[in-house]
Amino acid sequence: MTSPRRRIPARRASRGLLALVAVVAGVLLVELGLRLLPEPGLRGLHVLRPDRPWLYELRPGAQLRGPDGTAYRINAQGFRDRLRSPSPAPGGFRVIVLGDSIAFGYRVARREAFPAQLETQLRRAARARDPAVAHDVEVLDWGVSGYNPYNEAALLAGRAAEFAPDLVLAQFCVNDLNDPTLHFGASTQLALGSLPKAAYPDPAARRRRPRWERACLRSHLCRALLALARGGFAAPRDEAQARRSYAPIGSDRGAAEWEWLGARYREMQASARSMGARFGVVVFPYRDQLVDAEAPAPQPALRALGRAGGWPTIDLLDAFREAAGAEPLFLDIWHPTAAGHRIAAARTALALRCAALVPGPPPDAARCREPDGSSP
Repeated sequence: MTSPRRRIPARRASRGLLALVAVVAGVLLVELGLRLLPEPGLRGLHVLRPDRPWLYELRPGAQLRGPDGTAYRINAQGFRDRLRSPSPAPGGFRVIVLGDSIAFGYRVARREAFPAQLETQLRRAARARDPAVAHDVEVLDWGVSGYNPYNEAALLAGRAAEFAPDLVLAQFCVNDLNDPTLHFGASTQLALGSLPKAAYPDPAARRRRPRWERACLRSHLCRALLALARGGFAAPRDEAQARRSYAPIGSDRGAAEWEWLGARYREMQASARSMGARFGVVVFPYRDQLVDAEAPAPQPALRALGRAGGWPTIDLLDAFREAAGAEPLFLDIWHPTAAGHRIAAARTALALRCAALVPGPPPDAARCREPDGSSP
């Protein structure tokens, strides 16, 4: 017969085991619940693609409304755009715009984003030549938040052939030259794992996550607790922190980064040529350049890359400076307002027409000259 003294520890052990099972079950239920809920911010728009070199992409059919009320809808082809046919109509002309959250249209309506407004500008110019084909000028928005030229080059090589572009434009943002883990993770919060060396502008300067943090990112619950510990999901990014994370690299430094960028653009150019398309780069300024003449300037190095590689470089800085003061052009350090997107589209359309890279009559010669006498 078991004594009462022996039964008490057994009962306690059973209760402890039951409590442990209940805690584990509760944690698993919370984890499952978080996996079923939409991701905070715009992260729910993304899906991990470990089977593709571009690492992640927009989730086909995803849609949500941002905290500011902006509606985001991803088409069945995986882009924030309307559905496109596999190839342009006979006699039509098709442009693909690669880029990050700028081309994607962060906090602006789809029709206000740079690619959509560029399509409007180019159709207007084509209509002056031949009203019958004006509607066949297309600009496809392939912007994905957090992308850098590594993702863009991989996406172009992997998917563009099915869309038969005539021209490919890469949108440059000054944070393209920074550690990609800073914006890949901020945009997706996905467990991307070890990134390819080619994804880093300077592999020697990359930020290495602690092992515990890499493991944590695989759990929705752990990610939620980590986000709360760091200020919560909805807390705006501190601008000083953003500046430290995305320090602008001007033309006077960052030799490794510039060499890497040139290599990625040459990959894009080669992919475009293999499809019979031209390639060019559109350089967006950042807000400091409108108010501080001493702000690091990447534009000279980008123009040098273009001259060496044989692709046009469309610099939007002067257009933004000319329009500064009339209305806000930036939402934050990097992202343009709808007005900023409109100015970028107008200047890009002009430059493309001046270089005879798109349909439509060329503008007056005077409009195709910059103040220093060079072409835009």
